[in-house]
Amino acid sequence: GGCGGGVSSGPNRNHRWNANGWQFRAGLDKAISVTQCDLPARSISVDMRQDLYGRRYEVVDGRKKVVVYRDLITGDPGDKELQADKKYHIIHTEGMNGNVGFHGSPSLHTNISCVKFNEGLVPCDISAVQAEFETLQSLAVQRNQAGSDKLLGGIDPQTNSSAYDRSVLFTPHYRMSWSMLTEAQGFGRVLQGNGTRPTHIRVLIAAKTRGWVGIGFQPQSDGADVHPMSNIDVVMGSVDNQGGVHISDRFAFGVEAPVVDKMLPGGRDDLTDTGVAHEDGVTFMYFTKPLKAEDEYDNDIDAQARLQVMFAYNAKDWVLTTGFEAYHGPTRGFKLMFLDTNCVPGTFRDVAEDGLATCSPCTAGYFCPGAGERRPCPSGTYGPEKSQSGPEGCLRCAPGRAQRDEGRSACDDCEKGYSRGAGLD
Repeated sequence: GGCGGGVSSGPNRNHRWNANGWQFRAGLDKAISVTQCDLPARSISVDMRQDLYGRRYEVVDGRKKVVVYRDLITGDPGDKELQADKKYHIIHTEGMNGNVGFHGSPSLHTNISCVKFNEGLVPCDISAVQAEFETLQSLAVQRNQAGSDKLLGGIDPQTNSSAYDRSVLFTPHYRMSWSMLTEAQGFGRVLQGNGTRPTHIRVLIAAKTRGWVGIGFQPQSDGADVHPMSNIDVVMGSVDNQGGVHISDRFAFGVEAPVVDKMLPGGRDDLTDTGVAHEDGVTFMYFTKPLKAEDEYDNDIDAQARLQVMFAYNAKDWVLTTGFEAYHGPTRGFKLMFLDTNCVPGTFRDVAEDGLATCSPCTAGYFCPGAGERRPCPSGTYGPEKSQSGPEGCLRCAPGRAQRDEGRSACDDCEKGYSRGAGLD
């Protein structure tokens, strides 16, 4: 994620920090920026005048180091004049992911110390400062929860996440919900898990914005070093300030504004059942998309392989005269995920702590018939091999060995005082 630091002589009555911050982010082991910022209220603003120089970056084994210079007195009215022999609070923060956003829990992602520049670290009482951060954390949690609840949608099933198979909150202000569909069932019906490969995906995007929203899909193989915006298949949509609805199939060749497919040679719009709506500060975009590319500006999507999903939105109103020309700014990021977890036989739906699911090989001691299900080998049997699709992978225990429990990969020696035939007879 990002990391940053600021210097301040202390908070004032309005819970504001008069601080200069430097923010550094690394993507693909490469530095992106180090930026001088102000924090006049509860949001960061980039200084109009940058007084930093001598930037140097280093990323080694996942650890980031940035060196930057700033004069104690810059002559910029927006900068604090620093004194070498004065005590300052140093606030260190780090982000939880690649987004420039709230740093998270103070106890985990924020640290405070005191320093005199001509001496180094010095003792200080940080109780008031810590209380300030705890207050801001509590407010942020309440705000984010209220915002996240709105992303669940309303009564209309087109814009309600509960009408879709799966739903993941990428940030407190952006949610993706989706269902895998088969052409035989009709694009408007959810695919019931039977191990059948889907042909289409039905997507709902909900973002806390009145501006545009976007989602992009890029197949990603293990170990690949590919920028999230490189050759990415994108869908963007919005409701403009005159009530007009806009949604389009797009493609980005690199770090650039995605181009509408129909404006490219041989390109076409492959989206169906599309719509965009705005309700209570949230923009909802929904569409159905084929998994098989129908022109060279779409990507083939293997729903049971790892996929890089890029998301972005603009926090400002979508103005008809400017439209998608408005840059998204810091409200973007990406996740590596699996779309279809109606898994094929021999694999099962494995749900991680963050709610994202993958199709993992069936574990020893179990068999996986498909549709994401995993069943344990019954007592008296054991499953020595992984990736088993049926009960025939569960073997009876040999004479002199037994197994009382389900889901085991080996049998135990018969207990003293007992004898067993095959299994648990």
